[in-house]
Amino acid sequence: MGGEFRKSEATGVGTFLRGRGQVTFASGGTINGKAAGTMDNFMAGLTSGNGQIFFGDPRRDLKTTAYAAFFEDDWRLMPD
Repeated sequence: MGGEFRKSEATGVGTFLRGRGQVTFASGGTINGKAAGTMDNFMAGLTSGNGQIFFGDPRRDLKTTAYAAFFEDDWRLMPD
């Protein structure tokens, strides 16, 4: 007979790569038939297509508790 108790905690961990996100604006292209620069694309809201915006706090507090038990019964009706 036996048992197990396991408790794990990790506080303040998270995904901190790029902080709150990263958006890039391409230079060049056209807006309304006119040549556009990076600032023009920024003002028009035209991204280069690979932006990511993260919302909320990336930090997490993770807690896990696990229990386990076992019982082994080796009773026999007849001797070996």
